[in-house]
Amino acid sequence: MKWYFSILVFALAMPVSARATEHHAGAQCGDPARPLLSVADFDGNGRVEYRDLWILLAAKRTGTYYAFFDRNADHVLDRGDMVLAFRDLGKASTAFDRELAQAFKDFGHFQHVDSPGELALLGFLPGTQSLRGHGVHWLNQSGAAATQGAIPADRRRADGLNVPLRADGVWGMFWGSRAQPLFADPTAASGLSTLDYPTPGGVWETKRVQAFETMPPRFFSSEHENWHPHAGLCAVIEDHGAGLQYVVHQHLSFAECQALPSLGKTGIGSYNNAWSNFWMLHLWMFELNPDGPFAGVHACLDPDAPPEHMINGDREIPPFFQMH
Repeated sequence: MKWYFSILVFALAMPVSARATEHHAGAQCGDPARPLLSVADFDGNGRVEYRDLWILLAAKRTGTYYAFFDRNADHVLDRGDMVLAFRDLGKASTAFDRELAQAFKDFGHFQHVDSPGELALLGFLPGTQSLRGHGVHWLNQSGAAATQGAIPADRRRADGLNVPLRADGVWGMFWGSRAQPLFADPTAASGLSTLDYPTPGGVWETKRVQAFETMPPRFFSSEHENWHPHAGLCAVIEDHGAGLQYVVHQHLSFAECQALPSLGKTGIGSYNNAWSNFWMLHLWMFELNPDGPFAGVHACLDPDAPPEHMINGDREIPPFFQMH
């Protein structure tokens, strides 16, 4: 019990300003971030109790950093985090806090996966070239990466991970949800219609996607949950001197996608290249993000890699996709 009294002394003496400042959109690498949780309810039972302090103390004693426990967002687990957690005793957590606690139980082991071999053992393979703010998108090939738990069935696996080009850690995870594309159709009352994909030979194959029929799902209780569209994505296999890799092009029609050369087959059936449209949600759970846990990119992740818009080449981006 001696450590309780030590924490109490420090809690009374330590200024509240130790907490990180509010994040802002378009943050730069090195800008302050906010803790993931609003209060230190690490077990997600709805209230901060002494058990939560024990959980934090155990994490601190490992000498390993976990962003989930970082109460002052300073990238270390130390006495300052214990003090702030102590001040939270008795406070109720939010629904989002409890959802994050469950997500950490399910996915926390991802944070310290630090080699391509370990990622492969978890069922993930690299799915894109490195992009600024995204890193490499490692895609779940097995669908069995997550554990069972009190989490919605459609969230029991992470569809992908954000990994730096050097593959020495995982920064975040993401989920995808199919987005049914709408194409220009003068015969439809709205001027738009959805057609089955893929359908060979139809004139729609040369048209641009104008919008999506399906809306993004809701996974979390946060008003900041940020599902964003990726549309007209085309996956091919190329070799840029380091062996075969997936390369993704964006904002292509189906026909344009099939016309791209590829060193291997990525599509289904008789189609050489995979073409898809989907909503994506990032959760930066392992590296605190100054722009918040659902930001589209992380300013510190592979800052020297090409920006995402470079994968569009010199193609004109349709107006709908300029919203992305």
